[in-house]
Amino acid sequence: MKYRSFFKEKNNLTIKILWKNCIVIYTKKINFLYRDIIARIKPWIERDEIIVILGAREVGKTSLLLYLKDEIEKKGEKTFFIDLEDLDLRAYLDTPRYLLSYLEALGWRKGERAYLFLDELHYVRNASSILKYIHDHYKEIKIIATGSSSFRLKFKLKEPLTGRKVIFTLFTLSFLEYLNFTGKDELKKILEESKGNPIPEPFISRLFSAY
Repeated sequence: MKYRSFFKEKNNLTIKILWKNCIVIYTKKINFLYRDIIARIKPWIERDEIIVILGAREVGKTSLLLYLKDEIEKKGEKTFFIDLEDLDLRAYLDTPRYLLSYLEALGWRKGERAYLFLDELHYVRNASSILKYIHDHYKEIKIIATGSSSFRLKFKLKEPLTGRKVIFTLFTLSFLEYLNFTGKDELKKILEESKGNPIPEPFISRLFSAY
Protein backbone atom coordinates (compact mmCIF):
# COMPACT_ATOMS: atom_id res chain seq x y z
CA MET A 1 0.00 0.00 0.00
CA LYS A 2 1.33 3.44 -0.95
CA TYR A 3 0.69 6.64 0.94
CA ARG A 4 0.64 9.96 -0.87
CA SER A 5 2.35 12.92 0.71
CA PHE A 6 -0.10 15.56 1.81
CA PHE A 7 -0.14 18.97 3.43
CA LYS A 8 -2.60 21.53 4.71
CA GLU A 9 -2.83 24.55 2.48
CA LYS A 10 -4.05 27.97 3.48
CA ASN A 11 -6.26 29.98 1.16
CA ASN A 12 -3.96 32.96 0.80
CA LEU A 13 -2.21 33.63 -2.47
CA THR A 14 0.37 36.35 -3.09
CA ILE A 15 0.57 37.66 -6.64
CA LYS A 16 3.37 39.92 -7.87
CA ILE A 17 3.26 41.60 -11.28
CA LEU A 18 6.71 42.34 -12.73
CA TRP A 19 8.22 43.76 -15.89
CA LYS A 20 5.22 45.78 -17.08
CA ASN A 21 2.72 43.03 -16.35
CA CYS A 22 4.45 40.42 -18.54
CA ILE A 23 5.45 38.07 -15.72
CA VAL A 24 3.32 36.85 -12.85
CA ILE A 25 4.61 35.01 -9.78
CA TYR A 26 2.31 32.98 -7.58
CA THR A 27 3.48 32.14 -4.08
CA LYS A 28 1.42 29.85 -1.86
CA LYS A 29 1.97 29.62 1.88
CA ILE A 30 1.57 26.15 3.34
CA ASN A 31 1.72 24.26 6.61
CA PHE A 32 4.19 21.53 5.79
CA LEU A 33 4.28 18.10 7.37
CA TYR A 34 7.90 17.12 7.97
CA ARG A 35 9.39 14.49 5.63
CA ASP A 36 12.30 12.24 6.59
CA ILE A 37 14.26 13.24 3.46
CA ILE A 38 14.80 16.73 4.90
CA ALA A 39 17.42 15.45 7.35
CA ARG A 40 19.43 14.10 4.40
CA ILE A 41 19.12 17.29 2.37
CA LYS A 42 20.06 19.82 5.07
CA PRO A 43 23.81 19.00 5.20
CA TRP A 44 24.02 19.95 1.52
CA ILE A 45 22.30 23.34 1.83
CA GLU A 46 25.52 25.29 2.45
CA ARG A 47 27.61 23.31 -0.03
CA ASP A 48 28.25 24.35 -3.63
CA GLU A 49 26.55 21.40 -5.31
CA ILE A 50 23.20 21.85 -7.04
CA ILE A 51 20.50 20.00 -5.12
CA VAL A 52 18.08 18.13 -7.36
CA ILE A 53 14.99 16.49 -5.84
CA LEU A 54 13.34 13.94 -8.11
CA GLY A 55 9.99 12.25 -7.66
CA ALA A 56 6.72 11.20 -9.23
CA ARG A 57 3.79 13.59 -9.51
CA GLU A 58 2.04 14.59 -6.28
CA VAL A 59 4.54 13.05 -3.86
CA GLY A 60 5.13 16.48 -2.30
CA LYS A 61 8.10 17.96 -4.22
CA THR A 62 6.66 21.49 -4.35
CA SER A 63 5.68 21.57 -0.69
CA LEU A 64 9.14 20.26 0.23
CA LEU A 65 10.77 23.00 -1.84
CA LEU A 66 8.62 25.68 -0.19
CA TYR A 67 9.48 24.29 3.25
CA LEU A 68 13.22 24.52 2.53
CA LYS A 69 12.76 28.04 1.17
CA ASP A 70 10.93 29.11 4.32
CA GLU A 71 13.60 27.61 6.59
CA ILE A 72 16.37 29.45 4.73
CA GLU A 73 14.46 32.75 4.79
CA LYS A 74 14.17 32.45 8.59
CA LYS A 75 17.97 32.73 8.68
CA GLY A 76 17.80 36.08 6.90
CA GLU A 77 18.93 34.76 3.52
CA LYS A 78 17.56 35.97 0.19
CA THR A 79 15.54 33.39 -1.74
CA PHE A 80 13.76 33.20 -5.09
CA PHE A 81 11.12 30.65 -6.06
CA ILE A 82 10.24 30.01 -9.70
CA ASP A 83 7.31 27.79 -10.68
CA LEU A 84 8.19 26.40 -14.09
CA GLU A 85 4.71 25.01 -14.66
CA ASP A 86 3.91 28.57 -15.74
CA LEU A 87 3.94 28.30 -19.56
CA ASP A 88 4.91 31.92 -20.22
CA LEU A 89 7.67 31.89 -17.64
CA ARG A 90 9.00 28.55 -18.87
CA ALA A 91 9.24 29.77 -22.45
CA TYR A 92 11.16 32.87 -21.41
CA LEU A 93 13.70 31.37 -19.01
CA ASP A 94 15.42 29.13 -21.55
CA THR A 95 18.95 30.61 -21.35
CA PRO A 96 21.25 31.52 -18.44
CA ARG A 97 21.20 35.18 -19.50
CA TYR A 98 17.41 35.41 -19.35
CA LEU A 99 17.31 33.61 -16.01
CA LEU A 100 19.88 36.00 -14.52
CA SER A 101 18.02 39.01 -15.92
CA TYR A 102 14.83 37.73 -14.35
CA LEU A 103 16.52 37.37 -10.96
CA GLU A 104 17.83 40.92 -11.25
CA ALA A 105 14.28 42.12 -11.91
CA LEU A 106 13.26 40.37 -8.69
CA GLY A 107 15.93 42.25 -6.73
CA TRP A 108 19.06 40.10 -6.95
CA ARG A 109 22.41 41.82 -7.51
CA LYS A 110 25.52 40.16 -8.93
CA GLY A 111 27.81 38.93 -6.15
CA GLU A 112 24.94 38.72 -3.64
CA ARG A 113 24.33 35.37 -1.95
CA ALA A 114 20.97 33.94 -2.93
CA TYR A 115 19.10 30.66 -2.96
CA LEU A 116 17.26 29.86 -6.18
CA PHE A 117 14.41 27.34 -6.01
CA LEU A 118 13.33 25.93 -9.38
CA ASP A 119 10.16 23.85 -9.29
CA GLU A 120 9.45 21.35 -12.12
CA LEU A 121 12.79 21.89 -13.87
CA HIS A 122 12.11 19.10 -16.35
CA TYR A 123 9.91 21.51 -18.31
CA VAL A 124 12.87 23.73 -19.25
CA ARG A 125 14.82 23.20 -22.44
CA ASN A 126 18.59 22.86 -21.94
CA ALA A 127 18.05 22.65 -18.19
CA SER A 128 21.36 20.90 -17.48
CA SER A 129 23.33 23.45 -19.55
CA ILE A 130 21.64 26.34 -17.72
CA LEU A 131 22.39 24.81 -14.32
CA LYS A 132 26.01 24.16 -15.27
CA TYR A 133 26.56 27.75 -16.43
CA ILE A 134 25.02 29.29 -13.31
CA HIS A 135 26.93 26.91 -11.04
CA ASP A 136 30.29 27.56 -12.72
CA HIS A 137 30.04 31.34 -13.15
CA TYR A 138 27.81 32.46 -10.27
CA LYS A 139 28.93 30.60 -7.17
CA GLU A 140 26.91 32.97 -5.01
CA ILE A 141 23.68 31.42 -6.32
CA LYS A 142 22.75 28.15 -4.66
CA ILE A 143 20.31 26.16 -6.79
CA ILE A 144 17.74 23.75 -5.36
CA ALA A 145 15.47 22.22 -7.98
CA THR A 146 12.77 19.61 -8.38
CA GLY A 147 12.05 17.43 -11.38
CA SER A 148 10.17 14.36 -12.47
CA SER A 149 11.62 10.92 -11.94
CA SER A 150 12.50 10.73 -15.65
CA PHE A 151 14.62 13.87 -15.31
CA ARG A 152 17.58 11.71 -14.23
CA LEU A 153 17.69 10.34 -17.78
CA LYS A 154 17.82 13.85 -19.24
CA PHE A 155 20.87 14.59 -17.11
CA LYS A 156 22.60 11.57 -18.63
CA LEU A 157 21.67 12.43 -22.22
CA LYS A 158 22.64 16.10 -22.15
CA GLU A 159 25.64 18.06 -20.89
CA PRO A 160 26.84 16.29 -17.75
CA LEU A 161 26.76 17.87 -14.31
CA THR A 162 29.28 15.45 -12.85
CA GLY A 163 30.62 16.79 -9.57
CA ARG A 164 28.18 19.69 -9.63
CA LYS A 165 24.98 18.10 -8.37
CA VAL A 166 23.59 15.85 -5.68
CA ILE A 167 20.35 13.99 -6.38
CA PHE A 168 17.67 12.99 -3.89
CA THR A 169 14.54 11.01 -4.67
CA LEU A 170 11.30 11.80 -2.84
CA PHE A 171 9.04 8.79 -2.63
CA THR A 172 5.48 8.42 -1.43
CA LEU A 173 5.07 8.31 2.34
CA SER A 174 6.88 5.61 4.24
CA PHE A 175 4.81 3.75 6.82
CA LEU A 176 6.64 5.56 9.65
CA GLU A 177 5.84 8.93 8.04
CA TYR A 178 2.22 7.88 7.66
CA LEU A 179 2.01 7.00 11.36
CA ASN A 180 3.60 10.31 12.24
CA PHE A 181 1.29 12.35 10.00
CA THR A 182 -1.85 10.64 11.31
CA GLY A 183 -0.93 11.14 14.96
CA LYS A 184 -0.26 7.47 15.75
CA ASP A 185 2.82 8.37 17.81
CA GLU A 186 2.67 5.32 20.08
CA LEU A 187 2.71 2.88 17.16
CA LYS A 188 5.50 4.83 15.46
CA LYS A 189 7.64 4.71 18.62
CA ILE A 190 7.08 0.96 19.03
CA LEU A 191 8.04 0.29 15.41
CA GLU A 192 11.16 2.46 15.63
CA GLU A 193 12.32 0.87 18.88
CA SER A 194 11.71 -2.71 17.78
CA LYS A 195 14.77 -2.64 15.47
CA GLY A 196 13.78 -5.93 13.86
CA ASN A 197 12.82 -7.66 17.11
CA PRO A 198 9.38 -9.31 17.53
CA ILE A 199 6.55 -6.92 18.31
CA PRO A 200 4.07 -8.17 20.93
CA GLU A 201 0.35 -8.23 20.59
CA PRO A 202 -1.88 -6.22 20.59
CA PHE A 203 0.50 -3.84 18.79
CA ILE A 204 0.88 -6.11 15.76
CA SER A 205 -2.87 -6.04 15.17
CA ARG A 206 -2.95 -2.28 15.58
CA LEU A 207 -0.05 -1.85 13.12
CA PHE A 208 -1.75 -4.06 10.54
CA SER A 209 -4.95 -2.14 11.02
CA ALA A 210 -3.14 1.16 10.48
CA TYR A 211 -1.45 -0.24 7.36
